Amino acid sequence: MATYTYNHGTEVWDVDTLSRVIQFPALLNLNTDGTIKSNRQSFSDLAFVPGKDMVLIRDCNGLQLYNFKGKDPLKVFKVSAQRICGFLEQGRVCVVRDVVIDLKTGKKTTLLPSIPDGQGRKQRAERVCLSADGSTLAALYDTNQVYLFDAQKLLAQWRTKQNAQIAKQRKPGTPPAKKSPAKKVRGKTMAEWMAQLQSGDRNKRLKAGQALAKFGKKPVPQLIKQLKHKDVARRRRAAQALGVIGPNAKDAIPQLKEAIEDVDERVREYARDALKKIESSN
Repeated sequence: MATYTYNHGTEVWDVDTLSRVIQFPALLNLNTDGTIKSNRQSFSDLAFVPGKDMVLIRDCNGLQLYNFKGKDPLKVFKVSAQRICGFLEQGRVCVVRDVVIDLKTGKKTTLLPSIPDGQGRKQRAERVCLSADGSTLAALYDTNQVYLFDAQKLLAQWRTKQNAQIAKQRKPGTPPAKKSPAKKVRGKTMAEWMAQLQSGDRNKRLKAGQALAKFGKKPVPQLIKQLKHKDVARRRRAAQALGVIGPNAKDAIPQLKEAIEDVDERVREYARDALKKIESSN
């Protein structure tokens, strides 16, 4: 079960034990001073991904995919403000109005066709409903037109087009490219070191920052995002890690300059220190 309030954000509960599984921060549409905007409050929809410990939360920025092991989204999908209609392919594909999104690859397409109205103009479906067994999509185009579509057939057509595009991009006789293993530093991937950066142990955080520096510029985009996180601890750790990375973190200079004005003193201190280390090398 999931609940949502502006104070506590999204909370996922185990209905058997009535214990909270995880809590995600409130997804709010904020003003620059941190106050909540009176219009377009962010949160508007939520759906559990079938068969997976994952949840989709929709706010004014799009769809955000979370798992029950972390409080940062795994992926963010930019879609128009529409309700989550359901899932296909055992939870891999999400249906949002007439659009489908592959949650694994991030690819999306307008699945349902446009239908001519009384004046010959084509119009998109206004409302879409997925049957309980996932076999049929019911689409409302206006108050007088409801169409039924074979969901599996439409999805199969999309997959066929995707495979054809991949085959075109590949040279004849060339086998599919094998995914190279993720680079490791001191036995851990960049993602694992990023996770350790949030440890409550200061020494572990220090080791994580030093290890991330070995990946060059790759961790910088993620750390830039962390600089704007609502959690002050994440902002502190991101600024500190960027300082450890040093010259390779020059892309973060604009965000670090903004962080100098942060409400938290330690964020400001770490941001100033990081800027000195980055700019001294230029």
